[in-house]
Amino acid sequence: MKRLLVIQHNSQQPNSQQQIQAYFEDKATITFVDYDKLLFILDQNSYKVLAHNLDISSFDLIYFKFYHHILYQSLLALNPKLPIARTVNQALVINKLYQYCCLARENLSFPCTISSRDKQVILQWVSDLHFPVVVKPWKGSFGEKTVLIQSMVELEKYVNRKSFTDNFYLFQKYVDNDFDLRILVVKSQVKAAFKRLRTSQTEWRNNLSQGGVGISLGGEQLPPGVEALAIKAVKAVGYQVAGVDVVLDKITNQPYVLEVNASPGFYPSVKKALLVYMAKLLDNRAL
Repeated sequence: MKRLLVIQHNSQQPNSQQQIQAYFEDKATITFVDYDKLLFILDQNSYKVLAHNLDISSFDLIYFKFYHHILYQSLLALNPKLPIARTVNQALVINKLYQYCCLARENLSFPCTISSRDKQVILQWVSDLHFPVVVKPWKGSFGEKTVLIQSMVELEKYVNRKSFTDNFYLFQKYVDNDFDLRILVVKSQVKAAFKRLRTSQTEWRNNLSQGGVGISLGGEQLPPGVEALAIKAVKAVGYQVAGVDVVLDKITNQPYVLEVNASPGFYPSVKKALLVYMAKLLDNRAL
């Protein structure tokens, strides 16, 4: 018998489930899951999405009973061949979950990431990442609303806030570092790069908006493998122009993509490269 996964909103009425079950009574076994309880487990070498501990790729059909383009896009970013029955709005939404799904699909290096809105699921899975853990909203910039969780006690306090379910969050393995890199990629070419360093001993973020300082670099000054990683990351997400944030592990020097920014900050070297690119667009009248 075929297997059907129905992704719904927790406010939908039980009689709706009964109608679906009655219709498919002799055609399929049905699993209902609230979108809050979907669990994304993303890593460079593997990825999966679980619904009640079942891999969603094992279903014959996936049906969205609600309008949620972020989840829809993120699932298709991981696996375009997923048998999703209902096409919701496919307009591009810039969200970090979508980015990490694209990076995981292409086996690119990024910190192990977990996402769910279910508190118990988070407490169960996040401890496997080992503390400290970075928590960031799906949508956001400049390092705002991004926090560093040091222990299970802090994590429990964080997820038990009243406002926790008002947003979607990513829980990510923290990569110990001395600095990170912002790399501007324009049509598969690195046009500018600079190193970002934090200046406060109490701050763990390197963002310039959080008090960090930037040092302009030439392409030849980038660590081995970073330029290729940045270009592949932009291509994976599907951007023409992007600022890629890359961090190097303090011990192993392994580079990890932290974020692919569709609207990179207008720092001097970045501004010049973007203006040159925009001038070419005006000349060519097309991308």
